[in-house]
Amino acid sequence: METDISNNRYTQQILKVAQVLELGEPRVSGNDLNMLCPFHKEDNPSFGINANNGLYHCFACGAKGHISKLTENLRCNILAEQTDSIGDFEVTAKIDIVSYSVKPQGADIGAIRNRLADVSLSKYTIKGLIGQITTGHNVSLSGAKKNNEWQGQQVVMIDIDNDYAMTFKEIIDFAKGVGFEPTFAYQTYSSTENICRCRFAYVFKEVITDKQVYSSISNTLINKFQDYGSDRACADFCRLFYGTMNKDVYTSNLIYSCRFTNEQLSEVGKILGNVHKSKSSSSKMLDIDGSEDSEFFN
Repeated sequence: METDISNNRYTQQILKVAQVLELGEPRVSGNDLNMLCPFHKEDNPSFGINANNGLYHCFACGAKGHISKLTENLRCNILAEQTDSIGDFEVTAKIDIVSYSVKPQGADIGAIRNRLADVSLSKYTIKGLIGQITTGHNVSLSGAKKNNEWQGQQVVMIDIDNDYAMTFKEIIDFAKGVGFEPTFAYQTYSSTENICRCRFAYVFKEVITDKQVYSSISNTLINKFQDYGSDRACADFCRLFYGTMNKDVYTSNLIYSCRFTNEQLSEVGKILGNVHKSKSSSSKMLDIDGSEDSEFFN
């Protein structure tokens, strides 16, 4: 006999969330409502939320938590899609016209900032972007000089400041193993023959225009590689990334997308009582640490 959980604390919220996220018709199992998992692709429901205490758990991918944190956790839910060739895919960026054969230091950094302030955001193919980066050109992916000027970006990069005796291939293999293979990756100026230091780039199908979504994605990536020295400053909205002279570039032909739209996340937030504030609904955008302005840096 099927249990009647219609009056349980979270039942109505769970049913509405499942509808908004298109997770299929929830099935009752004891106090649980089972449905398709919102954290990975699947055909058979393996995700359950307890309608009495609000705890969720996926028996396939291991995702777990409380429904009150569901909106926050879903912001960093990204999916990889294989393409025939990523090379001709276009993204926007600002690229410094000056090339550096070594990592910029001191007054050079200020000069780069000043030049980029006068450069317009332009379209580059991934092949063209890689070509610029690997000939020593520095890049601003958002085009913002201060955090409150950020309007969005299409490529998320993180630095792997590894201190272990590891090869480029070994670090890439680790990324594949944890499910976050980069679209492309390259070794930075500080990489050596014995200790590889590199930069991972994740190319998105659409421009990310929501600050909370961008922060969630970048911080999730940073956390995944924290054992290999991932740089937390890469989550900064106006981060400047240096180029390189190392031609050893890895490409995967993967393009990423956010599984759920800002509208879906906003609706889920309203249902659960933790409203998701999108860029367009916020009159003042704050930095990760709560301040309003921050110069970009590397």
